[in-house]
Amino acid sequence: MIEFKAKLKRWGRSFGVVVPMEKLRNSNIGENETIEIIITKQKNPLKKHFGSFKFKKSIDEMLKEADEEDGTSIVTEKDYHYFYKLRKLFK
Repeated sequence: MIEFKAKLKRWGRSFGVVVPMEKLRNSNIGENETIEIIITKQKNPLKKHFGSFKFKKSIDEMLKEADEEDGTSIVTEKDYHYFYKLRKLFK
């Protein structure tokens, strides 16, 4: 079995996938042979890792501490709203 990631490309009125030659070198598969392809859509890689790291403090607490250390804000109001929307997206 050969496994790899590829992008789906439009070829005329169809779609196609390019199989890299290095993936076929050690197999017994050649040109014009019929093969079986199973297609799955890649999930968002951020969702896979989001929430997998556990911290003792919340993101809000860490950002507030960073602001208090030097008296200047490293996060703008726009950034805060972006983080809030991102957190809701991955819940």
